[in-house]
Amino acid sequence: MPLYVMPNIFVGDMVLWYHAADKTTAPRPAVVTHVGAETIACSVFERDSVTIRCMDGVRHLEDPTTQIPEARESGAWTLVMRITEQQQKQKGAFAVAK
Repeated sequence: MPLYVMPNIFVGDMVLWYHAADKTTAPRPAVVTHVGAETIACSVFERDSVTIRCMDGVRHLEDPTTQIPEARESGAWTLVMRITEQQQKQKGAFAVAK
């Protein structure tokens, strides 16, 4: 089986964290605190609370390893979709054209 390569991510980036690597659950925002070769560490903002949960060994949501029960304990992450300045200008141009 080919090795999975996670997307480029940097300390300080915002990600969405999924409990038990289950994408049917509501994701929580998290900040990346460490980037490893295959996993990240992140601080997860708990829902309706000021508590932050520190998670280590978090794999990307599309990493096949997240299907292993031991890997699911750390949850999984995915990138936050961001609109670039160029995309925002294009969106505005389409709105004016209508």
